[in-house]
Amino acid sequence: MIKGIDVLDEGPPGGRSPQTVLFLHGLGSTAEGWRAQLDGLSPMMRCVAWTMPGYGRSRPVRGELSIAALADAAAGLIEGLELPRVAVVGHSMGGFVAQELALRHPDRVERLVLVSTAPAFGGEDGPEGLAAAEFLAARMEPVNEGRRMQYIARQVVPTMVAPDCPLTVQEAAMKLMATLTPASYRAALEAVVRFDARDRLGGLAVPTLCVTGRLDTATPPADAERLAGVIPEARLELVDGAGHLLPMERPDDLNRLIRSFLVWM
Repeated sequence: MIKGIDVLDEGPPGGRSPQTVLFLHGLGSTAEGWRAQLDGLSPMMRCVAWTMPGYGRSRPVRGELSIAALADAAAGLIEGLELPRVAVVGHSMGGFVAQELALRHPDRVERLVLVSTAPAFGGEDGPEGLAAAEFLAARMEPVNEGRRMQYIARQVVPTMVAPDCPLTVQEAAMKLMATLTPASYRAALEAVVRFDARDRLGGLAVPTLCVTGRLDTATPPADAERLAGVIPEARLELVDGAGHLLPMERPDDLNRLIRSFLVWM
């Protein structure tokens, strides 16, 4: 636990690493959603994955949950790690937090890897569009009906993965999502649908890699292309056979891309 945030902190034998990477998970996950990345990358770099404020044992942010508040909490976590700067990998909602972190605290971020995410919620129309309103209504309906998170996870996860995603991967994702409380899930949904950084990303001066699955229907490749298009000199990579849960669906491919982007920093 660092500054009230529950983390997984793993690194090379002996504890010495030339770089540290902070992993920020998506809306329906926890730090354990990065398990394949921690296992694959920690032998060569320090890997710190948070369970975001308000989830699990992590202390909630003060006041209303927002992407900005989460970014400030991430900056506080970096400070708590007693490091000046880190590389940041964010998936989906965690990608929103990573963008906001780099915009609000640019001195804390040395490189960004943005996975299965976008420059704004709601695609090309942004948070004010019909798609955002429909998403929020659909996701809130079972919460408002009093459904348990296990039920919600079993409805949501299969829609987020590629058609041939192994059932073992889907079950692992459902298990993580089922650990959330309805209240924390509701707060995260309300925060994520308000995010829009499109007008600010042109000033981002951080080397950035954007990665998404070719079969992602939640944040499709067009969203990743828009994201890479507004961040100066951002690089875009598309992963074959992957849906939205890319870190769990195609971990080896993602680890290879992260490693090649970060190892020569």
